[in-house]
Order: sequence, then structure tokens, then C-alpha cells
Amino acid sequence: MVAERTHKLASFVALLMFLMSSISSAQVMFVDFELDDQNYAFANGRSDTDGDSVLDSADDCIDGETNWTSTPSTDYDSDGCKDDTSEDPDDDNDDVNDGVDTCPLGNLGWTSTSLTDNDGDGCQDSLEDTDDDNDGIPDGSDSCPAGDIGWTSNSASDHDTDGCRDDGAEDSDDDGDGITDGADSCPRGDLSWTSTSLTDYDTDGCQDSSTEDDDDDGDGVEDVSDSCLSGALGWTSTTGTDHDSDGCQDSTEDPDDDNDGISDTPDICPTGALGWISSSANDHDSDGCLDSTEDSDDDNDGVF
Repeated sequence: MVAERTHKLASFVALLMFLMSSISSAQVMFVDFELDDQNYAFANGRSDTDGDSVLDSADDCIDGETNWTSTPSTDYDSDGCKDDTSEDPDDDNDDVNDGVDTCPLGNLGWTSTSLTDNDGDGCQDSLEDTDDDNDGIPDGSDSCPAGDIGWTSNSASDHDTDGCRDDGAEDSDDDGDGITDGADSCPRGDLSWTSTSLTDYDTDGCQDSSTEDDDDDGDGVEDVSDSCLSGALGWTSTTGTDHDSDGCQDSTEDPDDDNDGISDTPDICPTGALGWISSSANDHDSDGCLDSTEDSDDDNDGVF
């Protein structure tokens, strides 16, 4: 009896040594057996509980679905979770769920944050997203490529379609003419032009050559009535600054303040009656004073 037991023990030890030798000499050997209805596989001493070819140490779904093998087509990010099931809600493992991920099978090895994915659409800004703020303006044409999110550029929200939102702090020049909105008399005016001394004489943000600006020098006299269309800047026509309201500043650019045809220097009444022109019939002595109302010596002989 003892001899028989010794023989069996020796046989078991020999079998065990054979198995150990086989495991050490083989690159990978799997031994499958059942325990509590769960399949276990071992590779070089490391386990793959669900048998998907992803070792437990790298498997995010250790006890996941069985009877499948992880490949690029079934497990895009190789996380051990089967893509076409509820097991893996984030196939590219960027922290954006597939249901809201515009690039569900996008770049690997990165995580969506405000710095890497401005609009949170699951597309990596630096490599695969051509519209980082998702406003409808491609980054190459967007003056605010990583700007406000949650809006779309259109004529109402982005007048100059520069990708910067008009009603926020993002766009300080809604029509892109070079004049900031706070100083622009036409903040949502003509497009595709830039304010310069040639295109916008008074730099009010309204284009002179179009119907947008009817007072190019901003003196308060419309161009159609202004004798100094591109005249002095920084003043407004009043009875005190422009006696005849011709749009020419009396003190610097108007040689005939009352527009009677007599220059101010010889005109005895330089800011006299308006609406008349000196002639021999109404200004006998041509002194610039209307005989009928403002000249008490029509022939200037010293006798009233």
C-alpha cells in the first residue's frame, strides 16, 4: 500500500514538473477551466478574466462580456470593453460619451478638457477639430477660434462673420471697419471696408462713399448743403460758429461768413443779414450791408 502511494506521488510530481517545464518554455499558454460559471485564462501567470485578450491589468471591464476578442474594430481604444454594446460608452476614451462625441472614433491617447477641446465635442482641437468653438466659422477664418461656445455665427449674431460673437465682450468691432463699436456711429454698418482718412474723413465709422454717411466731416451740415464737404473737423455748425450755415467754419475756412458775396475783410457787416447777394441795387456802396435793413448810409457819404 505504501509503495503504491509512493508510486502515485512520484507520478504526480513528474506530471507537475512536466507542466511547469511546458509553461516556462512556451511563450504563452492558456489553461481554461470553469469556476462558479466564470471563465479564467492565464498568460505567463497574468489573468484575463473575461477572455477578451486584454489582460485584467489593462482591462477596464475585467468581468465584461465574454465570447469576443478585442481588436481595433471591436474595441477601438483597446480598453477591454466591447464597443458596440453598453459596456463601452466612450469608444475612443477621451472622456466624451459617444452619444455627444462628434469624433467617437477619433484620436487616442488624450482627454477632453477646456484646453484640449474648447467646445467639448470630443474632437481634439490641435489635430482633428477644424472649428474649435463650434460657431460655424472654420478656425482658419475665425478671429476668435477658441472663443465663446453655445452659439452659431449668422448675420444677427456675427455681423461681419469674423467668428467673434457681437453681443458679448468678444467682438468690439461688429462691422470690422477698424472703428470700435463705442466710437462707431454705424457699428453694424457697411462691410468689407476699413476706415481711413480717404474712406471715412471724420473717422465716425460710416463709409463716406456710400449712403451710410451723409455728413462726411461731421459738422452737422449734410453733404448736399455743405460748401466745405471735407472741411475742418472737431466742430459743429451753429449760428455762432457758422453764421450762414454753409458748413464752413467762420473762424478758419469761411472768407464770407454771411455769404453776401462780399469778403469778410471789406465787409462792414461780416455777419450781417442772410439770404441775399450784394449788388448795386441792394448794396449801393458795396459795403456788404443790405441797404434796406442794415445800411444807414447807402452811398457812404457820411450823411445818413
